Amino acid sequence: MSDKNNLVIIDYEVGNISSLKNALIKLNINHVVTDKIEKIEHADTIILPGVGSFDKAMSMLKKKKLLKVLQKSKEKQKKIIGICVGMQILGTKGYENKVTKGLNFIQGEVKKIKKIKGERLPIMNWFEINSLKNDYLKIENETFYFLHSYYFSCKKKDNLIYYYNSHNIRIPAIIRNENIYGIQFHPEKSGTNGLNLLKKLIKN
Repeated sequence: MSDKNNLVIIDYEVGNISSLKNALIKLNINHVVTDKIEKIEHADTIILPGVGSFDKAMSMLKKKKLLKVLQKSKEKQKKIIGICVGMQILGTKGYENKVTKGLNFIQGEVKKIKKIKGERLPIMNWFEINSLKNDYLKIENETFYFLHSYYFSCKKKDNLIYYYNSHNIRIPAIIRNENIYGIQFHPEKSGTNGLNLLKKLIKN
């Protein structure tokens, strides 16, 4: 399995995998859905999907003994893309249900968005994202679908690539640390904009 475009979606039972698979099929991108360590070891690109809570996601990675293979993949500078909760567990620590250590691939904490009058929580809407720096993704005036109640508070400003504003705070939409990417929104549910983003992330 030395194919340069070898892509693995990690199945750790917290991901909305069917819609992600459909998106990759539309893009004609070959992929494997697996929780097998040997297949993950041979991947060039790894996607960590996620729906649900930070603590449950980390618990399932531990249960399936996937923490070491993910750490080795990071050290080998393989591309790792976390989506929604998959993005959040890239952080140092999360506070959902209980304090839980994350993968610490991008330094920061995942905190509850504070409720404010007139704003719905969980956030469930389309938002246009804004760039803080020049990035090869070159997203301009594009909207994406968000569904979440927690946000990633980056320790290093350089890790924040795109954001949107809601609940009186700047919420990270895309974060990056070298070959590690975190996407708070659901690209697989964001129409053409989401498909184009997935293609850029995976192919570049």
